[in-house]
Amino acid sequence: MEIITVKPRETSDKLLNPGMGWTTFHSFNGDEINQRHPQASIAYFRFYWDELEPREGEYQWDLIDELIAQGRSRGQSLAFRVMAMDGDDWVALWRERIPKNYRVPEWFYKLGCRGKEFVDEDWGEPGTPPMWEPDYGDPIFLEKHENLIAALGERYDRHPDIDHVDLGSLGRWGEWHCGAVPMPAFEARKRIIDVYLDSFPNTPLLMLIADLEAMTYAIQRGTGWRADCLGDCRDDFFNPLWEGGTPRWNHMEDVYLQRVVEAKATKAWRKAPIAFESCWTMEHWHKQGWPIQCIFDFALALHCSILNNKSRPIPQAWWPQVNEFSRRMGYRFVLESVEFPRVAHRGVPFSIIMQWANRGVAPCYRKDVLAFRWRNRESGAEWVSSSNGDVTGWLPGSRRVEETVCLPSDFPMGLADLSVAIVDPVNRQPRIKLAIEGRDDGNWYPLNTVVVE
Repeated sequence: MEIITVKPRETSDKLLNPGMGWTTFHSFNGDEINQRHPQASIAYFRFYWDELEPREGEYQWDLIDELIAQGRSRGQSLAFRVMAMDGDDWVALWRERIPKNYRVPEWFYKLGCRGKEFVDEDWGEPGTPPMWEPDYGDPIFLEKHENLIAALGERYDRHPDIDHVDLGSLGRWGEWHCGAVPMPAFEARKRIIDVYLDSFPNTPLLMLIADLEAMTYAIQRGTGWRADCLGDCRDDFFNPLWEGGTPRWNHMEDVYLQRVVEAKATKAWRKAPIAFESCWTMEHWHKQGWPIQCIFDFALALHCSILNNKSRPIPQAWWPQVNEFSRRMGYRFVLESVEFPRVAHRGVPFSIIMQWANRGVAPCYRKDVLAFRWRNRESGAEWVSSSNGDVTGWLPGSRRVEETVCLPSDFPMGLADLSVAIVDPVNRQPRIKLAIEGRDDGNWYPLNTVVVE
C-alpha cells in the first residue's frame, strides 16, 4: 500500500485567530485610534451598570448587540466587564461627564443600599467631587446586581461572538479593590463569583487578580485570571512620577507572581485564558526606557493569551518585538507532517497520522475540531469529516494525532483533493489559521490528491 507523506512548510506569518492576541479597547480594527496598533480578534469593552439597566428589569441589549454586529463586520468577537463604580466624576477617557456621582442605576440608588462617597486624592483632578461607591455586601446590591448578571448570561452565554467575560462588578472599575467601602465578607464575594459561573457556564471567565481569597475560589471553579497593570517596571527602571511607590517594587515581580502561586493558579492557563492589560501604555513604557523584552517574556512565562494595550499606538522602534510577541502569545498550531494511503476505499476505514506542534504558550480554549475535506476533482462534490475530540487539550509542544475516516459509499470515485482545517464544530467551517503555507480562500489547507475507489 502506497503511503503519501506531506511535510507542510511552516510560516512566520502573524495570525489573527479567535480567543487570543491583542484586543482593541472601546474600538474596532480599522478605527482611527488603531491605525498604529496590531490587528485584533477581540474588541474589549466595559459597561457601567447604569448603562445596561436604566430601569429595573429593562436591559439595554441594543448597546451590546450593536457592538457585536460591528465587531463581526471587522472580524472581531466581543469581550466585556460590568462595573458599578468608577473613581471620580470622569467616567473614563472615552466617555462624557455625567451629571451624577454614581454609576449604579438611579432606581437602584434610591433603594437605600449602603454606600460611601470617595475622592481619589492620587488620580482625581483638584476640586473633583466625590464618587459614590455601593457597599457590595449589602443584600440590596447582591440581589439586584445578581439579577443583572443572570440576565446577561441568559442572553449571551454560548453566543458565538462573545469571546470572554471578566468577573467584574466589585470595586473600582470592577477590579476587586475598593475605594470607600470595606471589602465585603467572603460569603458576599463568593455570591458574586457564583452568579457569574452559574450564568456563563459555557463562556470563558476571567477573575481579576486583586483579591487573593476571591481569586483562589474562582480559580478552583475553573476560571482564568486577568491582571490590569502589566509593565510597570520600577526595579532599576524607577518611574519618579509614581507617588507612593519605591524604586524596588513593581506589580510584575512583587504582586503577580506571588498572587498566582498563593491562589494556586499556576496551572489555570491549561483550562482558561490568562489576560493582561498594560500599565499606562507602551508609549509610556518607551518614554520611561523600560525593557520591552523583559515585559513580554514575563507575560509569556505566565502563558498569556490576551493583551490589552488600550488601543494606543505602538512605538515605532518596538514593532519587531511586538510582532514576535504576537507570534508566541496564545496558541499557534503547526502541522509538521501527515501520512495517509494513496488509495481510499469507500466504506473502509482510512487512517491519517499527523504530527502537530503548538508553538504558542497556551492552548485554544474554544472547542474547535480537526476536520478533513474531500473534493472530487471532476464533479466538485465535497464531503467533510470532523474529529470527535476538540483541540482544547493541545498544550504547547508536539503531539501525534491519528484520525480514522470512513468515506460514504455514495462519494464519487476518482481523484479527490484532501484538505485539512480546524473548524467550528457546529457549522464545520474553518475558524483557526495554521502557521503553515498553502491556505486557500476558505481557510482550508490542501494536502494531496487521493484515489477514491
